[in-house]
Amino acid sequence: MRIYLFSLVILIFTSSSLVNISAQNPPDRKFIQFVFTNLDSPDKAHEIDNFIRSQSGVSVSRCDIPSKKFLLIYYENSDISLAKVITWMNQFEMEFKCINEGVYNVDPIIDQKIDCKE
Repeated sequence: MRIYLFSLVILIFTSSSLVNISAQNPPDRKFIQFVFTNLDSPDKAHEIDNFIRSQSGVSVSRCDIPSKKFLLIYYENSDISLAKVITWMNQFEMEFKCINEGVYNVDPIIDQKIDCKE
């Protein structure tokens, strides 16, 4: 009887520990960043941000007019891809350069300058 009770306590403890571990590890995220070459309106920046943020799988979207930088952080298990982001930017008639993409918290998000240098 004691062995059964001990086994039950161990099973409950292990199960609750696994639940806590999985709750602490959200899905992996990826990022895409670039520099706009024709962003000149705060309204356009807001329009792009609002559109991107409404897409499924987006964690963060930042379209910054003073620096002309764009940063998208998205969940890896979403259907977002660089090709899809390029399609979206083409719909907004946006031009860009200095594309950088990678795994969030693994690959560096660089402080891109307008001349594409860090």
